[in-house]
Amino acid sequence: MKLRFIFAITLALLFLATPVFAESVTIYLGPGWNIISSPVLEGFSPSEINKGCVLKSGPWSWSLISGEYNKEKYIVPYQGYWVFIKDNCGFSVTGTKITVMPEVRLYKGWNLVSGIGAVTEITGTCQITSGPWWYDNTGAMGCKGCYYKATGMDPSVGYWIRVSEDCILRTAGAPEQPTQPTTPVTVPAGSEPTGWHTSGNKILDPNGNEVKLKSINWQGFEEGSALVLQGVWAAGITEQLDKIKSTGFNSIRIPYTNDILKSGQKPTVGYVDTNKNPPLKDWTSLQALDYVIDEAAKRNLYIILDRHRPTGGSQSALWYTDHVSEQKWIDDWVTLANRYKDKTNVIAFDLHNEPHDPATWGDGNPATDWKMAAEKAGNKILEANPNILIVVEGVQKENNEWYRWGGSLMQIREKPITLNVKNKVVYSPHDYGPGVVKNDNDVMFAASNYPNNLPDYWDSKWGYISKENIAPVWIGEFGVNNTIDGTKEWIWFNTLVNYIDTNNLNFAYWCWSPDRMSPDSGGLYADEWVNLNQKKLNVLKQILD
Repeated sequence: MKLRFIFAITLALLFLATPVFAESVTIYLGPGWNIISSPVLEGFSPSEINKGCVLKSGPWSWSLISGEYNKEKYIVPYQGYWVFIKDNCGFSVTGTKITVMPEVRLYKGWNLVSGIGAVTEITGTCQITSGPWWYDNTGAMGCKGCYYKATGMDPSVGYWIRVSEDCILRTAGAPEQPTQPTTPVTVPAGSEPTGWHTSGNKILDPNGNEVKLKSINWQGFEEGSALVLQGVWAAGITEQLDKIKSTGFNSIRIPYTNDILKSGQKPTVGYVDTNKNPPLKDWTSLQALDYVIDEAAKRNLYIILDRHRPTGGSQSALWYTDHVSEQKWIDDWVTLANRYKDKTNVIAFDLHNEPHDPATWGDGNPATDWKMAAEKAGNKILEANPNILIVVEGVQKENNEWYRWGGSLMQIREKPITLNVKNKVVYSPHDYGPGVVKNDNDVMFAASNYPNNLPDYWDSKWGYISKENIAPVWIGEFGVNNTIDGTKEWIWFNTLVNYIDTNNLNFAYWCWSPDRMSPDSGGLYADEWVNLNQKKLNVLKQILD
């Protein structure tokens, strides 16, 4: 179970005694990230790690109070630390070996701690709601980089524990001692970013210049019936890219399915007119994607890749299915991160399209916690390509409130995505009107004050993230089919465009195709890949100019 590096820790160390006699304890680590603690009461310096290992990053601790990471100068017992190690190795520390766990102060939420003894002996005033969880760095339990429920605690290892209220943790038999709360550890959220990054609600290019993403969705690579861009039977890709650029878009969100990464996978037979697209003859789908990216770069168009479907058949509520495991999802992202590491116009990865029920946000359930999974994948991607942005969509249901697929991001104040590299996250809700929702009783559309009620809904679901300068918001999908004046759908569309403009938000219109190719949400073409819908464009010009 992966709980990642975001959970807070503040604890009081109450039992640091002068050693009666010294013992040597060896700590074994694996390549990559490890969670460690001190098995001796005196603690130790990170320089001790380098006597047997190559310490590449850390030790890092975390504070719930500040919500930031800090590189620590000393490792003390009963507190957990992240360290990044080059290879399999071991190092020894000497001191008074820990044999009992004194009182440790925990705070409401997640705490990264260490201890000793059977979990069944944990006592004190704490009501543990989840954990302790230990991190399997080696894959010894069958899943490298996953978490497992601990039955006992080792003082050289760090564990995640979630508690319902501020409390005192101790093991049975430990002497009760008066608590002396310490100042919470203040820690920064990961290492400094390179390449594309964020600052508050702004997206910045590698030179620090602000870029507002004005994107169009161009689908097809995600469809089992195509496995290449839509419209390649009717027009040339280069011709379409020219039109995208001249229309005012500066970026393209390209949905794909994991199927295109299969060895030798080609576009569907007969789907491509090779007279209009000669380079695509005999190419695989992945080679066709390479071509699109290269041609887009010639036109200064940025690319955001979107894992839209695990297989070409349909979308999935969760990031994994019976056919595509979580590990396969991550491995394929890492493959793409390496493949496009040197393609400077590939700027962001949208991790999974429209998570929805039963997907959850930050509840610690590895089967459904989208936040947990996004952090796990995001960290692996950034290890391969530290220049990329990580795009994370919302879920469908939070706090017993239902919303659009991928559209609810209500908990970012309290439970933000936190990666090992800071300033890399862009939040991406999807929002649609009555043409997609198709529910006359939807509270948004049935309200007596419609459409004046819409901005308040958007503020509460995702707009506050940008308004409060927490992070950038990129509306990854929105679109309209019904363009009849006075209809609820057309009113909704105009109101959302005004909201995007007023709040200077990034956006991606769905989609670059005729309406018939996306009948509920609509496309931007008025006919078969020749003329764009001028009425839709007239509204979009407000945010394209």
